[in-house]
Amino acid sequence: MRPVSKGHKGKEYKSYQDAKRDLFEAIGSYCSYCEREINHLGAVEHVQPKSNHPDKECSWDNFLLGCVNCNSTKGDTEINDSNIDDYVWPDKNDTYHLISYDPVTLIPSAAGNLPDEIKTKVQNLIELVGLNKAQAKEGTLDYQRASDLRVERRKEVKVLADRYKQFYIKLDEEAKQDFLDPLQELVRSKGYWSIWMHTFEDIPEIREMLLDAIPGTNKAFF
Repeated sequence: MRPVSKGHKGKEYKSYQDAKRDLFEAIGSYCSYCEREINHLGAVEHVQPKSNHPDKECSWDNFLLGCVNCNSTKGDTEINDSNIDDYVWPDKNDTYHLISYDPVTLIPSAAGNLPDEIKTKVQNLIELVGLNKAQAKEGTLDYQRASDLRVERRKEVKVLADRYKQFYIKLDEEAKQDFLDPLQELVRSKGYWSIWMHTFEDIPEIREMLLDAIPGTNKAFF
């Protein structure tokens, strides 16, 4: 999960919907949780649900961006000042290094080298937005309705990232430089930034490119 830095807008919003473009500009048009590209299909996500906390409905500090699946799974689960630290959050914590992905299923879980207390907080967030939901099996109603494609899309991007990595390492140095901009555009169009970063993190020049690929990536953790 990409850690983000939203900055401080210093603006007052009459409606939380008015903050959407500012969020796109601050952290890119991607779900803050699953990292899929969302554009107009995303929503301003309230960390502390606006239904229970109307005083935070238009608060920039309470905003993230969410896709329909992460948003609907999280729903109105009660997050408040007393339990918010029971979770990790992409605008507060180093979620990239706290979360790992199963090499086969690409289901996320808490990284193995963490203290138990932190693992629990990471797992709480994963379960809160349903990132650990398995891919629907072919032939089932869920598969037919294609209502949750997060795992499928994550797998597609992983296959693509692996393919491009194998292609990249065979290029000569001049060709590698010419390859960086098109690869950056591909990352922007596909989303799932963490999958690209995990795949290419041993190649310094692509690692640096990825840190600049999407607005608001919190470079302080890298």
